[in-house]
Amino acid sequence: MSAEPLMEAALVELLDAAPDGIVLVGADGRIAFANEALEQLFGYERGALAGATTETLVPARYTARHVRDREAYAASPDRRPMGVGMQLQGMRRDGSEFPVEISLAPLTTGGRTMTVSIVRDATEQHVLQEERVRYERSQAVEEIVSGLEAIVWQGTAPDRESLTYLGGRTEAFLGYAPEQWLQPGFWLSVVHPDDRLTALTFAERAAETDTFEIEYRLIAADDAIHDVRDIVSVTRDEEGATVRLSGVIIDVTERREFEARLSQAHKMEAVGQLAGGIAHDFNNLLTIVSGYARRLRSRPHLSEAHSDLDQIIAASDRAADLTRQLLAFARRGQREEELLDANASIRSLEPMLRRVLDADITFRFELAEHLPAVMMDRTELEQVLMNLIINAADAMHGGGALTVTTKSQPVSAAEAALHGVATGVDVRILIADTGDGIAPEVRERVFEPYFTTKTDKGTGMGLATVYGIVDQAGGWIDLDTAVGVGTTFQIMLPAAPSPSRSDDPAEESAGRCTVLVVEDEPALRALVVSMLEEHGYLVLPAGTWLAAIALAERHPGPIDLLLTDVVMPGVSGPELALRLRGLRPKLEVLYMSGYNDSRLVNSSIDNTDFKLLVKPFTPEELIERVRALTEGAARALVAE
Repeated sequence: MSAEPLMEAALVELLDAAPDGIVLVGADGRIAFANEALEQLFGYERGALAGATTETLVPARYTARHVRDREAYAASPDRRPMGVGMQLQGMRRDGSEFPVEISLAPLTTGGRTMTVSIVRDATEQHVLQEERVRYERSQAVEEIVSGLEAIVWQGTAPDRESLTYLGGRTEAFLGYAPEQWLQPGFWLSVVHPDDRLTALTFAERAAETDTFEIEYRLIAADDAIHDVRDIVSVTRDEEGATVRLSGVIIDVTERREFEARLSQAHKMEAVGQLAGGIAHDFNNLLTIVSGYARRLRSRPHLSEAHSDLDQIIAASDRAADLTRQLLAFARRGQREEELLDANASIRSLEPMLRRVLDADITFRFELAEHLPAVMMDRTELEQVLMNLIINAADAMHGGGALTVTTKSQPVSAAEAALHGVATGVDVRILIADTGDGIAPEVRERVFEPYFTTKTDKGTGMGLATVYGIVDQAGGWIDLDTAVGVGTTFQIMLPAAPSPSRSDDPAEESAGRCTVLVVEDEPALRALVVSMLEEHGYLVLPAGTWLAAIALAERHPGPIDLLLTDVVMPGVSGPELALRLRGLRPKLEVLYMSGYNDSRLVNSSIDNTDFKLLVKPFTPEELIERVRALTEGAARALVAE
């Protein structure tokens, strides 16, 4: 035997010994040689592939593409290593498919250019790659889930008797270890008893819909109650049976508290508006009752009725005090604001408070240094402090500790959004006691007018008035309480932006002793006219703004003073004053109102020229205010 056949036989044996499949393909795509490993890989008998096209080894759906790729390679052959963009699907003789990797290289022999391809079964590699991808995805999902402020769960039973997966902030959320959640029945055991019936509708909801939400409460390891929202997705099989449930439990406790506080703020605002409106109208009636009673009291021939009239006057005065409390709650009371040092106000009350408080109560101050000033009515601030401190003392039966703390603290974005204020610095006053605490059902109503738990004393206006005063000052009040532990009231007041404040200029006007009275309440208008006429004033009465304009236009002489109600149908008192001053530029104005509404300050009136007579007023108060203005006008006229 010649050397050449021996070399060919040795080469064939060498190729058959290779662990990978090796195939030699001609330019026409037909197989010239396939080693034993390739034939075994594709399930063919020895020599069965000789002369077959390479498309025999490719699934039919890839045949056309394979032909194009083969022809393109034949036109420009080059070496392509294993695994470089050549992962394909192979097809065995029995029609089964499996992933393969190939390498290509051109071979010139006997004047012919052929292609040598090494083929490797990539099934195991693909399995490992898929497992690696699944693992990496799993790790990525786990990292995302672990960062969520929520509990992510999976289970197979609609009643959630047991869970198959748990992730998220399980321990940080409620304080339970993950293995506890995976115990049968654990989820239901930490559902609040009052919410278990709602939570058990879970299975019913899962049977009805593929996605749903349910809200209930969970009990944390430290016994704290958390409001949660459970967002659930249901996976079903082809028959519609539930095979898996997935959910996310989100803690909505803070959101619920925020919504409750916002709702309470809106409720108190509505109650305040109602109280202010009632008090304003009631003050008109009180002015009439008190005014006529005082007029009768001044008549000597009715001396026998003086004691009865005194009772009427005293009752109307008490009623006026109640309306003032209502107006303070409604943020419509007359106020004199000034820059105040909260620490100084607290210290000024200390001697009196130590005499008032029981000896078994420990009373201490923790006052911050360099506290910003606040802009408030001094009496109102003292009223707020006294009311809260005395309430705290009443809550401590048998002694305790009462602490008054001040500090300066920025307003957070959440607080600003909740209370409708600007962010900035505020002054916080905390009054804490170690008393009985406040029950949840009472806590929601403590600021309501006339609500009280003191059956033997109190009108129920104390905390309502405090609420109104603090709100009118641009701040808010909150409380933290627990039954048997104590209560802390926290008052937040905006720090004053500037220490400067302008003083009212001297009152200057011109005119004589003629008063234009504008009041839409007939009985009150008649009373005011009588009071003024008895003291020698010329009075021009008007029940509407149109009548007032007509009187001002046709009255031949000067008009000293416009005495007008603030709130009237059609045109308000301030608007009427502006129109009349267009006719009579030197007209002096005195307003009457049951409250000093902030809308007056925001009108076009110069605040330094705003003079108010608060209802109910006595005849003496009316004459004193009118005389001061008309005498000032007369002096100005003489000076001219």
